[in-house]
Amino acid sequence: LEGLKGKSKFTDKGLGFKAGVAFAYPVADELSIVGRAAYRSLKFDEIEFDEDKNDLGFKDDAIDELDFSGLELGLGIVYSF
Repeated sequence: LEGLKGKSKFTDKGLGFKAGVAFAYPVADELSIVGRAAYRSLKFDEIEFDEDKNDLGFKDDAIDELDFSGLELGLGIVYSF
């Protein structure tokens, strides 16, 4: 949101969580494939804005609650030397 002015403050002290799993699959003695999957649940219901909320680029119906929940996936290769 480049060029937008304004600040927001989260007044809600919400409780969130993150849970997931990870694995490592050895391909060779020094090479492994690793992966992980996690889900995060985090929502804020009360948000205060110091200026008009439309200056921040939000739609009116999206401001009553901000939801940072979602699925997180990762895949990588590890080489040990």
